[in-house]
Amino acid sequence: MKIGTEIVIGIVIGVVMTIGLVVGGWFGLIFLLDQGYKKNNQKIEQAKVEGREFGKTTDQNGCMEKGFLREAGEFYRSIGFVEECLKSSKPIPDFCDGVPLESSVLDKWEEEQCKKIGQNTKSCDYAFYAKKTFCKGKKLEQAEVDGGEFGKTTDQNGCMEKGLLREAIGASWFVSGCLKSSKPISDFCDGVPTGFSDGKLENSGWEDEQCKKVGHNNRSCSQVFNVKRHFCKTSNGDKSK
Repeated sequence: MKIGTEIVIGIVIGVVMTIGLVVGGWFGLIFLLDQGYKKNNQKIEQAKVEGREFGKTTDQNGCMEKGFLREAGEFYRSIGFVEECLKSSKPIPDFCDGVPLESSVLDKWEEEQCKKIGQNTKSCDYAFYAKKTFCKGKKLEQAEVDGGEFGKTTDQNGCMEKGLLREAIGASWFVSGCLKSSKPISDFCDGVPTGFSDGKLENSGWEDEQCKKVGHNNRSCSQVFNVKRHFCKTSNGDKSK
């Protein structure tokens, strides 16, 4: 009986030790992953700082050339360096001409540009991806500025009509800027669903319904009406029931 009890106790102790080792191993792994994550973020931030500092000494083409020469390293460090460099460097008027703003991540465009200049490396791919991201951001910013200027000449319905005619990229930014500076219309927000029900946005298909009503089935239409919904939610003009 005593031997049986000792065996049971031994098994229990063994199980407890095993569980302790497993739990300790998991905590150790989580700690190492967390430390690696923090270290990687520090490297990314350092790359951005280096990019900003170098950008102050050159123009946008200089940033690209420097990006080509960097070690490929980690994707986000390479991208961060070039993007921040482009923001702080001397602008070139035609720098963004011909950049496909709606293309996907690291698609053929980057490869084609690298082949043209004889730089068939990952560093080159990353640099052109950063250029594309930068140029898209600049175009969106300009679209909002253009919308603000146009808004001064029209009312809120005029903003919507103009926005529906624009290309998908920048349409929502244009309308957002336009609605802020345009002449208010008393019933502009009537019937616009702006609340939440059970944690979900009310009438999530409202944008598509409005597009059908106005006969616009292009990509920018739903974006434009989504801006209207957001505008009515955040402004004092919300009169939805």
